[in-house]
Amino acid sequence: MQIQLLIISDKNNLIREKLLLEEDTGATMIAIEKGFTGTSGKGILCVIPRRKLYYVCEMITEMDPEAFFTISEVNEVRGRGFSLAKQYRN
Repeated sequence: MQIQLLIISDKNNLIREKLLLEEDTGATMIAIEKGFTGTSGKGILCVIPRRKLYYVCEMITEMDPEAFFTISEVNEVRGRGFSLAKQYRN
């Protein structure tokens, strides 16, 4: 079982870099529009092993105490890094 996080934060670039570099976790940036303010931004979608959940949640909250994120269980994940080999940046 994997865990999916959808993270909405004004510090999304910092959070994304930390996920990629320190957690060896992929991150997909998603264009969003915030419902309350109507402002546009980016959200981060990532899938992590359950064992990393506590640390990642603590990291997000430490970097941005006002971050909004959802946590969902995922039964199956396919694609790069899961059913296909990971690719790393140079």
